[in-house]
Amino acid sequence: MASIMEGPLSKWTNVMKGWQYRWFVLDYNAGLLSYYTSKDKMMRGSRRGCVRLRGAVIGIDDEDDSTFTITVDQKTFHFQGELKDEVLSSCNRSDCGCLSSCFGV
Repeated sequence: MASIMEGPLSKWTNVMKGWQYRWFVLDYNAGLLSYYTSKDKMMRGSRRGCVRLRGAVIGIDDEDDSTFTITVDQKTFHFQGELKDEVLSSCNRSDCGCLSSCFGV
């Protein structure tokens, strides 16, 4: 498994702006999911934010297979997109330290 994977996801921002396209970089070794407003901004090193995966609780929406949440440090992030499987896979690694949970099960 590569130590870094990247790709697009949508991130829920707020009721006014809704879902926003972001370019994500998943660093398995660091346990971080960093995000940028575009791939171009990522290439320039202009990170918008990041989510720490170590100790996070992953929520999976069983009605929408592309939507999931990451809750860490008392904050919940909402995401949609195809990178979901890679994020969940990284959180199932024994060295990540994430906790997995499912919604609606």
